Amino acid sequence: MQNTKILAALMFGIIGYWAFSFTPDGEATHILISETAASRSDGQNLAVVFKIENQGAPDRLLAVTSSAGKAVLLGVGADGLSVPAGDTFLTQDGAHIQVTSDAVLEDDARVPIKLQFEEAGTVSALIRYATP
Repeated sequence: MQNTKILAALMFGIIGYWAFSFTPDGEATHILISETAASRSDGQNLAVVFKIENQGAPDRLLAVTSSAGKAVLLGVGADGLSVPAGDTFLTQDGAHIQVTSDAVLEDDARVPIKLQFEEAGTVSALIRYATP
């Protein structure tokens, strides 16, 4: 009986480890996106800003896409945005993302984006929209 309990606990531990070790679509687990905001910078363009918390080795943000419209990374060189370990902020007066979309958005709507990092791969985020 004792051996059965030990075996059951061991199996649940292994299954639990496996379930929490993988993320959908192979997305990075050491890149966290927070403090998100999107607002209209003019008629069709959304300025998207947020904090990137890199809990791993230095990386580089290479590209961005969005199902909400055409997305581009602005305020960075041709080789992308350097993302050292720690916090990196995308701001309207610095590096940021612009999404061109004529969709009508209500306050607190979510704008989906996918960030492509050189080492970490793809990271998805939902950016909160607010009327300026």
